[in-house]
Amino acid sequence: RARARARTLETLLSHGGRARAGPFRAAARSRRALEAAGLRVTLSSYPSGHHVTAEQVRDVRDWIRRVI
Repeated sequence: RARARARTLETLLSHGGRARAGPFRAAARSRRALEAAGLRVTLSSYPSGHHVTAEQVRDVRDWIRRVI
C-alpha cells in the first residue's frame, strides 16, 4: 500500500558536482533505487560544491510549480 502511494510521488534530487561530501555516482545510485521503487525522479547536477546556488533555487521553484 505504501509502495503504491509512493508511485504517485515526484522526487527531486539536486547535486553539486564539486561536492566532496558525496560523489555524483551516489546521487545516480539513489535515483536508480527510487525509480526501482516506482517513484518518478528528476536528478539535476550543478557546477557547485556542497551549497545551494541561485540556479538551484530557481530550478527547485520551477520544479515545484510543475508538480503541484
